[in-house]
Amino acid sequence: MRGLKRLSSLKKPRVFIPLLIGALVLLAAVSAIRNLNSPAQGTVTTQLTDNTPTPPAQKTFTDSYISFSYPYIYSVQPVQKDKQALDAVSLIASQRRDQFVSLSLARESLAGDSGVSYRKAHPELYKTVSSTPQSIIFARNDDTEYTGFIVHGDEVLSVSLSTVGTADLSKDYGQIVDSLVWRQ
Repeated sequence: MRGLKRLSSLKKPRVFIPLLIGALVLLAAVSAIRNLNSPAQGTVTTQLTDNTPTPPAQKTFTDSYISFSYPYIYSVQPVQKDKQALDAVSLIASQRRDQFVSLSLARESLAGDSGVSYRKAHPELYKTVSSTPQSIIFARNDDTEYTGFIVHGDEVLSVSLSTVGTADLSKDYGQIVDSLVWRQ
């Protein structure tokens, strides 16, 4: 008789409804865990459409002294010229901002340029890539800088590319120097 009393107490709404809710919550939790641990089924199809316009391969800079093309990844930044500079241009990579280009035009000779002298005096930091009577190119041994000095009459233009990490900067240097036009 006592066993029947216990069975009848389960039929009461006070006990039965909480037990039913608890069982449903437990069943939902087990089902969710099972579904999350099973591999995905079905296929996903994506349509590859690229509506973004392709940026131009290069931009052009022109002022009263020089004109040149440069890769589209750079944008012109304001720069303050020092006393000896006739002209100065600064470019920075637009998105990651980890590559820099600096051009500076000064009235001097290649032999008297402090940048050339410094790089020649520190072979542990710089190697000479090429040298002619009209230009000299240096690369930093850790591939973070590529700098050239170009003679034009009684002026020297330094074109220096640098990066935070290591990179082959010679292609960007070549694009700038190969497109260089002297305006004076």
